[in-house]
Amino acid sequence: MVDAREARPPGSPDPNPSAIHIGPAGRHLVDLDLALAHTGPGLLDLASWYGTRDAPSQHSLERLINGYIACGGDPATNTDRGRVPAAVWALGWHRVASAVWHLVQVVRDAARDRVDPADLRAARRQLATAAILLVR
Repeated sequence: MVDAREARPPGSPDPNPSAIHIGPAGRHLVDLDLALAHTGPGLLDLASWYGTRDAPSQHSLERLINGYIACGGDPATNTDRGRVPAAVWALGWHRVASAVWHLVQVVRDAARDRVDPADLRAARRQLATAAILLVR
């Protein structure tokens, strides 16, 4: 059995090891943000390069991924995820993360009795785009 701390990162949104605290009282999670914390070859970071305001460009992200690999990045970065090309997968999950961010803003604003409808529209738009990218 491989110690999880020594296993090769899978390149998907997984709990960041820095979010696990082991102290005298045992293990517990600290400030765990599954929408933003991840380990791996940086695929979601590459997807975030282009932002989410424009339509996703699989071709542009594939060029960036190939450049990353050419500069010494992990070749597994370009591996399909569940029959979905790596670039499409990353663009979809980056939009899910963006939608979560907007929904957190809605919840925080609702606690102060003011919700910005733009955050709701953005969350819907990001989730709709994510569904198009990820549901194949």
